[in-house]
Amino acid sequence: MMVAVGNQIDKRCHFIFAPIDGSFYDARFGFLKDPLDPYFRSDDKRWNGPVEVKNSRGGGKWKLFIKLPYAALDATAPKPGDVWRFNIGRDTNKYQRPSKPVQLLWNPNLQSRSFTSPYAMGRLEFK
Repeated sequence: MMVAVGNQIDKRCHFIFAPIDGSFYDARFGFLKDPLDPYFRSDDKRWNGPVEVKNSRGGGKWKLFIKLPYAALDATAPKPGDVWRFNIGRDTNKYQRPSKPVQLLWNPNLQSRSFTSPYAMGRLEFK
């Protein structure tokens, strides 16, 4: 999952979740201001956002519940008409051999063919 506050793509958070409790990745991009920081203008993997994750599996389904405070995104609660950038995807081996995972994306970018491309982020408009 990738999310960016407002209609921007140069300041975003990236999350990867797995169906194993406590197994997830989080990083931020664009939040660092010091150009001498080794993670300046790249994913800051040192960041550990205040994210709560709960998984449940059963009946051939995986349910994921994510609690992500607005403060983790340097944001306040969105107002009607606000637009955020967002994308969510899933890697699966269900449809092909395990050596060829299939990526399912809410908003694919066929040019870059990468989920992590900020240009693949769709628009969420709050009502």
